Amino acid sequence: MAILREAPILLLDEPTSGLDPAAIDDFNRLVRELAEAGRTILLVTHDVYGACHVADRIDLLHKGELVGTFDRPPGMDRIDTEAVHAAFATHAAA
Repeated sequence: MAILREAPILLLDEPTSGLDPAAIDDFNRLVRELAEAGRTILLVTHDVYGACHVADRIDLLHKGELVGTFDRPPGMDRIDTEAVHAAFATHAAA
């Protein structure tokens, strides 16, 4: 409904949970198209790989505190998955 109503901001909580790989690809394409059209999308997910491919910015939270921020470099198509995963693993082990 939010997409149909052209809401300027979308808040999505684990939107790809339970989707098959083809549906996740479709979802990621839709999110990129909405972002390119000027919509703001806040997405909560544990899917580091998926987030790196769709996000312009990732903020990593641990126990409610911001412990890392990762931006998509200019000219690149995604955020560095290995850097985000390493930071996530470091804080998850703490």
